[in-house]
Amino acid sequence: MKKFYIREDVKKRYLFDGFTALMILAIFVIYGQKTFNSITLQLLFYFVLFGYAMLHVLKFKTCRLILKKDELEFHSGMLSIKKIPYKDIRKIEYNPEILIRFYLKKDERYIRMLNVFSDSDTEEIFDYIKSKNKRVNIDYIDIRNK
Repeated sequence: MKKFYIREDVKKRYLFDGFTALMILAIFVIYGQKTFNSITLQLLFYFVLFGYAMLHVLKFKTCRLILKKDELEFHSGMLSIKKIPYKDIRKIEYNPEILIRFYLKKDERYIRMLNVFSDSDTEEIFDYIKSKNKRVNIDYIDIRNK
């Protein structure tokens, strides 16, 4: 089992997004009108805003990709976990700056995840997937031409 974490420039962007969410929460708390008549609903509203802001602040620590024995597991950092068995992957399309798409054998759908990993980590991930499933096609896509 091997874990991969996000690259440094993405980490800074996620921290900026998190602190922006906290500032929006502060604006709601300090200058906001009373949104709900019930104090319970008002507190629940602030609690949800605070939770959302904290998810963004901690996203740089919780976003990771785990290569397991039979599947890869991607934690987006926002309570989403995608599990993809190696044997079900038929094609991978990627752009090193934006995204990775995993096309599955069973249907014509794909699973999309942001490519937040360094180039060397991405290559290591693809090599590991290729060692588990020899029939996987890995294609580079250029978003500017589409």
